Amino acid sequence: MNDNRISLTLLGIVLLFTAVIFYARHVSLARQGEQSQVPVIAHYTNYAYRVNLRYPPEWQPVGGYAYDRYEGNDGFFGISAGGTGNVAMADMVKSEVDHPLKPYGKEPSIQDLLIDGQKAKLIMPSADQDASMRGQAVLIVTYPLPLTIGTETYKYFVFWADRAHIQDIASSITFINQ
Repeated sequence: MNDNRISLTLLGIVLLFTAVIFYARHVSLARQGEQSQVPVIAHYTNYAYRVNLRYPPEWQPVGGYAYDRYEGNDGFFGISAGGTGNVAMADMVKSEVDHPLKPYGKEPSIQDLLIDGQKAKLIMPSADQDASMRGQAVLIVTYPLPLTIGTETYKYFVFWADRAHIQDIASSITFINQ
């Protein structure tokens, strides 16, 4: 009778152990499946411009520009700074919208936004924007504190991106504290 009890106990332990291993493997596979559906995001940090943002990971840096620029098959972004001296945000926006080449079309829309707690203007192109601009839009954000690069001090962070991505990327922008 004792031998049967020991055998049944060992069988129970083996079955329990097998069930635990099966369950753990099932949970692991389920979690891997969930993670594969989460979009992969690349992180960009630029200490000179004191900014962090997220962008599609397949985009790569592109040289030949006077500013940092990343591009992919479905879009792009570039960063810079602007607004020296007493230049107001309205002047920055007017300069972009009223440029003789009309890079945002004849009737771009202008939206007020808050980016990382800072006042910002988003200029979205109108339907008549030249195709060579690839849907470029621009975001101008007031820096939390003026930014000095070399001998110039800038009041605004300038962010260009294609219209399909600019709002998503803009929502990820954070400024690095000094």
